[in-house]
Amino acid sequence: MPTATVGQQFIVLLYLSAAGMMIGAAFDLTKAWHKVFHFSRALFFVADFVICLVAALAVFRVLYITNWGEVRIYVFLALILGIIIYYALCSRFFYLNFLNFFKAVNKFFIKIAKIKRDLQDYLHKKRINC
Repeated sequence: MPTATVGQQFIVLLYLSAAGMMIGAAFDLTKAWHKVFHFSRALFFVADFVICLVAALAVFRVLYITNWGEVRIYVFLALILGIIIYYALCSRFFYLNFLNFFKAVNKFFIKIAKIKRDLQDYLHKKRINC
C-alpha cells in the first residue's frame, strides 16, 4: 500500500472539507424542500436517509480516489470541519436561495393547475350549453 505524503494528506483534507460542505448543502436543500412542499414526516425521513447513503458513498469514493481508501481520524475531522464551515458561512444564503427556488417552482405548478382547472371548467360549460 502506498504511503501518502503530508501534501497529499492536505489535499485529501481539502477535498473532504469540500465534501462536508456539500453534505451540509444537501441537508439544507431537503430542509427547504420539506418546508415548501409539506411532505409527510415519513417521506422526509426517507429523503434524509437517501441523502445520508449518497453522501457516504460519495465520501468513500473521494477517499478511494484521493487516499486509496484509507480512513484516518483527519478524514472525520475534515468532514466535520467542512460541515461547520458551511453552516457558519454559507448555510443561510443557500437555504434562502433553495427556499425561494422551491417557492417559485411551487407557485409555477399552482398556476399551471389553476389554468388547467379554468380551462376544464370553460370547456365543460361550453359542452353543456351546446
